[in-house]
Amino acid sequence: MTFDEFKAAVIGAAKGLGLEEYELYYMEESSQSVTAFQGDIDEFSSEVAGGATFRCKINGKMGYCSTEDFSEEEAARIVERAVKNASTIESADESDIFAGSPSYESIQEEETVLSGMADMSKLALDLYEASLRQDEKVQKNSTASVSQGTTVIRLVNSAGLDLSSKSTMQLAMQSAIVRQGDEQFNSYERANGPLKEIDIDQTASKAVSKAIDKISGSPVPTGTYPIVFDNSCFASLLAAFSGIFSAKNAQQGMSLLTGKEGQQVASDVVTLVDDPFYKGNQTAFDGEGVATRKKNLIENGTFTTLLYNLMTAKKAGVESTGNGSRASYDAPVEIAPFNFYLVPGEKEAEALYQDACRDGDGFALLITELGGLHAGLNPITGDFSLLASGYRLEDGKKGTYVNGITVSGNFYELLKNIVEVASDLDFGFPRGFTRIGSPSLYAGKLSVAGK
Repeated sequence: MTFDEFKAAVIGAAKGLGLEEYELYYMEESSQSVTAFQGDIDEFSSEVAGGATFRCKINGKMGYCSTEDFSEEEAARIVERAVKNASTIESADESDIFAGSPSYESIQEEETVLSGMADMSKLALDLYEASLRQDEKVQKNSTASVSQGTTVIRLVNSAGLDLSSKSTMQLAMQSAIVRQGDEQFNSYERANGPLKEIDIDQTASKAVSKAIDKISGSPVPTGTYPIVFDNSCFASLLAAFSGIFSAKNAQQGMSLLTGKEGQQVASDVVTLVDDPFYKGNQTAFDGEGVATRKKNLIENGTFTTLLYNLMTAKKAGVESTGNGSRASYDAPVEIAPFNFYLVPGEKEAEALYQDACRDGDGFALLITELGGLHAGLNPITGDFSLLASGYRLEDGKKGTYVNGITVSGNFYELLKNIVEVASDLDFGFPRGFTRIGSPSLYAGKLSVAGK
């Protein structure tokens, strides 16, 4: 059966049982990837997966049932199973079947997917060969990979909603391995799609340059230094602490932002945005059918709002921000941003290097990589102590590579101490429907443990 035929069968079964509040949520994900290794395509994959979840509310209790079988018999079964599941729940569910928003943004679908595996394979091989051309130290066991995915969502319910969306993700990554004597050093560079617009030589060059820089790496003495985080590095730190902006975490006492709306929580150069309409990752509705909207969580340093789904919004007595999120068709509704990023400033990153060095008597640090993001931080208190690497900044210029250091601080205090934000906004690896980005920024002084 097609989804529309399955949908009709499910609705018919729900009406046959006299259900008044129900929803059918469908998600299909298709993905393709190829990896080039030693001049050939070493790995490739192509898969399509998906299913649907039916839920219904009976006497204040929500019952659920999921399936990947789209048949008329299964349509009746998941409705009956959801009704039975609702009867076994002990307490009333605070979730609701959403009646719909007044209007939804019209989104023009972006056709960016390549025509097939042949195109992806050629791009991966071209990227791999470009890395070998950069330097004789580059080893043939370096790899280049290209991936793309498409997600289709349908949401229909008893309130008359019938919503659909289609989104694409494209990514290329070069992993460069270089050798110096008996030692090997590696680094990577990723480029978010569209794949047809990726600069192959630039991507390969950045990966190889970072790997070669690691050959001469050494720690700096323990101390307090002016710190500049590059864009990808701070995006990863923001991702690690993104949960503090979730209303669910705040309501469970797991965020220090609870009750701080209207208060200054960051430097006035900080504006933090969640934009569901940012190019390359657009959606008009969330996982509950609520219309999405662009919103500033922090505006010029002032905290304005948490991110809400319907349940947390009802508990707080506010409207949902349209951030109900489902990681898969059968996953529970959680909270997540869409395109979550710090608004860039006007200066180039190199200008921040100069300002940081002036504050450090000619010396500062540029952090380009952080390690231990799962174990080295406390997402509740904001404290972090993370392995780091990057570069010495001397008299405003990038110098030799630095490794074997640990950077420590507190994320809440870091937000307050940000001095400048550069213009080079970039997004990290996609995390489901979420992309998190940042420009480079001068974060003031932080403690560094080194030699």
